[in-house]
Amino acid sequence: MSIAVAMIALAVVAVLAGLVGSLLGLGGAVLIIPFLTLVLHVNIHYAIGASIVAVICTSSSAGAVYARSGIANIRLAFLLECGAVVGAVTGALLATILAARFLFFLFAAILVYSAASMILSHRRENQRIGIPTAGDASPFAGHFYDAQEKRTVSYVPHRPYLGVPLVFASGILSALLGVGAGGINVPAFRSILHLPLKAALGTSSYMIGIIAATSALIYTFRGDVEPLLAAPIACGILVGARIGAKLLPRLQHQWLNRAFIVLLLLLAGEMTFHGLAA
Repeated sequence: MSIAVAMIALAVVAVLAGLVGSLLGLGGAVLIIPFLTLVLHVNIHYAIGASIVAVICTSSSAGAVYARSGIANIRLAFLLECGAVVGAVTGALLATILAARFLFFLFAAILVYSAASMILSHRRENQRIGIPTAGDASPFAGHFYDAQEKRTVSYVPHRPYLGVPLVFASGILSALLGVGAGGINVPAFRSILHLPLKAALGTSSYMIGIIAATSALIYTFRGDVEPLLAAPIACGILVGARIGAKLLPRLQHQWLNRAFIVLLLLLAGEMTFHGLAA
């Protein structure tokens, strides 16, 4: 495959990754990394460096839309970023000493965990979780208009401060694997903080850019960000993420939940296979 064809293919995949990433709060890296490593045979360390750029672009494009619409809980995001940024620095430093095979297996394990968490949280879908009552005054309470259900959804995060150590761990894994941490954040926001699914997706998308930017500085100084890979990814991601952010309020949350689970399990299988072959 020539370089020009590879760059065009990468840009097209990046549009799809931005679309899926903004819809599912993943940052798009769960598609970018498998494509770079399995199709273009890029070294996983360079793939992680390029995917961090994708995460920043997804968050910058989709996060602004989610913030304006209220789907992203800004106050909660600022609280959780305290732990996430420290985790991102820790993970980026650890990435220098870990073997490629270990990273493949770790990536697959995190995807399986995320899928299992989403399945368990889906069983509580009909419960009224995180809905405020008259006595539930909280600075982290949120609300947004759900265009698909044609109603305003109000909620109060359950034990928001417990989310700080959770996102510290997700920040480490985000920097280690170049993913947007959405595969960990969204299930945790649903099962631990009891956020509605769309609020969890929007808040995750808003947060992941800051997490990725922190670790991207370390990857750049180390020379793991390749401009020929990062440029077409950035262009495609920006387009796809913008489209996905516009679509999210109009989609059924049950469909989003199922799509999230299927995507995570498929990619976990791919990364496990590649780790065995490494």
